[in-house]
Amino acid sequence: MIKGQLDSIAGHRLRLALEAATPHPAADDDRDFGQRAADALDAIATRILTDKTTTPGAHVPPQVSLLLTEETWAGARRALRHQ
Repeated sequence: MIKGQLDSIAGHRLRLALEAATPHPAADDDRDFGQRAADALDAIATRILTDKTTTPGAHVPPQVSLLLTEETWAGARRALRHQ
């Protein structure tokens, strides 16, 4: 949890950044503005942490790759459809 107050200029910059990172909600998006703003703040943080120019403290999230045969992939997709 983050708690604090911003001056009017910093607050305006943050609101503009959140709006820029928050697309207009789709018809089936049931998140309220506060949740969309929180998700946008997370997206901004993720971008900063994966930017190699933000050091020290830059972070590269782990990535996982799976190699599957076409048969295994097709079987997994069938299994997911039947859940």
